[in-house]
Amino acid sequence: MAQRTFTDRWLRSVGPFDKTAEFVDFACPNLWVRIGKRRKTFSVLIGPASGRRRLSIGHYPTVSLSDARKKASELLADPRAAGGGRPRSGGRTRKGSVRDLFEFVITAMENEGKDASVPDYKLYLLDGQDAAASDFGPSMLARNVTPEMVTDWLAKFHDRGRSTRLPRAILSAAFNRGIKADNDPTQKKNRKILFAIERNPVASVGGPTQSNTRDRSLTFDELVQFLGALKAGDIPGLARNALQLVIAMGGCGLPK
Repeated sequence: MAQRTFTDRWLRSVGPFDKTAEFVDFACPNLWVRIGKRRKTFSVLIGPASGRRRLSIGHYPTVSLSDARKKASELLADPRAAGGGRPRSGGRTRKGSVRDLFEFVITAMENEGKDASVPDYKLYLLDGQDAAASDFGPSMLARNVTPEMVTDWLAKFHDRGRSTRLPRAILSAAFNRGIKADNDPTQKKNRKILFAIERNPVASVGGPTQSNTRDRSLTFDELVQFLGALKAGDIPGLARNALQLVIAMGGCGLPK
């Protein structure tokens, strides 16, 4: 048995083996894959150590990695399947799951009055078809999300011809909030869940971080045209003064 973080790229390339080999997923506790000559089979170990049993989840790639993690998380979280054992009440003893993190972030934004951004956060983190919670496994510890998992999630958007900028920005902001929440002195005594995230897994993921529109500098000809509009009075006074100040602070000389 070897422990490693599963990724789709690794699962596609590993094996076959003449002698069956087993691996356990570091990112989703108790999720196993058994690889032989013909099959790659997911399974999950549930129940207490004295009576642990293995349940088959299915064969890869018929069952995707994200679906296997989701199913394993559901089985582990279900007291009837796992043989009992709910998180202890009281005290700051529980580590936050992916769902805990995302629900915390969305609730915090609602409390801050950032209602315009909440639908996008819910779509990409919790409720959408490609929501990160479903992809990573909602019960997986947030601290165990890796850059490889983030890369595979974002690749789904890219492969469909969609921009990765917004989902990437939302996921990165969510992890940053989780990191700061554990170290907020004004809330420390009131929180019973610790995320224990040591670093933002989105930070080291490559690819574009800006959109193709709006996030660019004006060309020289565009700047000249814009300054001409300012001088001609085509833009109202207060707005004109504000724009002139912004351009001047950016180091661009204005025509006299």
